[in-house]
Amino acid sequence: MAKKKALGRGLMGLIPQGKSTAGEEGEAESVGTGVVLLKIADIKPSKWQPRSHFNQEKLEELAASIREQGLVQPLVVRQQGKDMYELIAGERRLRAMALLGWEEAPACLLDASDNKMRELALVENLQRDDLNAIETAVAYELLQEEEGLTHNDIGQKLGISRAKVTNTLRLLNLPHEVKNMIAEEKISAAHGRTLLGLSDPLSQIELAKRIVAEELSVHEIEEEVKRINTPKLNRAKSPLPQVQDKNVLSLEERLCSYFGAKVEVKDKKGAGTITIKYNSLDEVAGILEKLGINEEL
Repeated sequence: MAKKKALGRGLMGLIPQGKSTAGEEGEAESVGTGVVLLKIADIKPSKWQPRSHFNQEKLEELAASIREQGLVQPLVVRQQGKDMYELIAGERRLRAMALLGWEEAPACLLDASDNKMRELALVENLQRDDLNAIETAVAYELLQEEEGLTHNDIGQKLGISRAKVTNTLRLLNLPHEVKNMIAEEKISAAHGRTLLGLSDPLSQIELAKRIVAEELSVHEIEEEVKRINTPKLNRAKSPLPQVQDKNVLSLEERLCSYFGAKVEVKDKKGAGTITIKYNSLDEVAGILEKLGINEEL
């Protein structure tokens, strides 16, 4: 397995090492090398945090661990105006301490620009295993839009394939309801990618609900998508399949190549129909252009 490449030096390369035990009550009081004590109410979450789902049961388990063992690693923050701080890393720890009723928390104070904040958020989250597929896709999208990185660039920085980045980003094309099912782990990312084989969002939602209700496997969904995408007239097996004329087949192939779309030619004694099928409005625009029709849909 390829080792992930760090996006930067990472948090451990930026945080001064020192003891992080709590000291006496007091705002921004030093409690160790590079660590201060801050009021939890003065710390706000990072706007660059890709994580949107926090498992309540796991948060309670973390809170119990902190109660018993103390806080092993301080939060990481940057100052945002007088007496206000923005979280760089440690939102789960912050939420767990809030559950415990703590009013203060030890934190490492860093001087970080917006660009560095984005980078550190990715270091902290993308290289962890507990982001769900939708959160990961949103983080990739942020890298793409804010940093101008290509799918290949993102893959190289994270030590993964370009195809994996592309397939993950495709999940963002699903309807909101289906994305929520993936985020809540009701269906898998593989289920989601298979649902993208359907062009109709309502069909995607309906089939996603069936996955949950009937506990359907990815293979079963692949077969169902094929069935849905097969025209009804072609589903019944013909006992005596008609053999198409070689000239008609040749014409179909040439037309398919020319239009970049599925074309069916039906001929009966020199008369018949030519049917051009499309899967998106982009394909329609390409077909119209080939026909010399420039009208916009």
